Amino acid sequence: MIQTQYRTRCLLPRTERPVREVTLITAAMFAGKTTELLERCFRHQLAGRTVRLLKPVTDDRYSASHVVSHRGLRVECETIERIGRLDGADVFGIDEVNLLPPFTDEALDAAARGVTVIAAGLMRDAEGVPFETTLQLAGIADEVVTLYAVCRCGSMRATHTLRKCAGGPRIQVGGAELYEPACRACWDLAMENRREPA
Repeated sequence: MIQTQYRTRCLLPRTERPVREVTLITAAMFAGKTTELLERCFRHQLAGRTVRLLKPVTDDRYSASHVVSHRGLRVECETIERIGRLDGADVFGIDEVNLLPPFTDEALDAAARGVTVIAAGLMRDAEGVPFETTLQLAGIADEVVTLYAVCRCGSMRATHTLRKCAGGPRIQVGGAELYEPACRACWDLAMENRREPA
């Protein structure tokens, strides 16, 4: 039998417990990060919480004023250059956090005040180098949700984002015209072929 005498008890009534948590949703491109973010925000709205949706001003792929998933989900949002104090809502959903400067202090401050922060973004760039903001959020998050895309080889665990054309700046905002998901084996092979002299 499980011993329960050491079980802790919440000191607040159930209806008064703040959610106060930081969640990170991360994956390669085309794995459903934005879809998962929007779904979680919608569930919080159903629970009666106020939600603010944010995204970087540089993410203008499908819309300058909406968070839009690759599957066509579309929700109006605020555009920002950086994260300040997260005030004015019970829940903040933040898309494409890899395009923002680090904001771990702001996320922790929000959670300490009973605000829920749900962040979604790429863990690595097209060269396989981790994004600083996403990596730092993973270190302080209460929950890290890792999603997987489908590689063209058929693998259901595509963890990398492969840029279709080599070269260019680290940040190139785009969709399927520039990127595709790849499993580690396919990504390694593609990178090896690009390093080989012509």
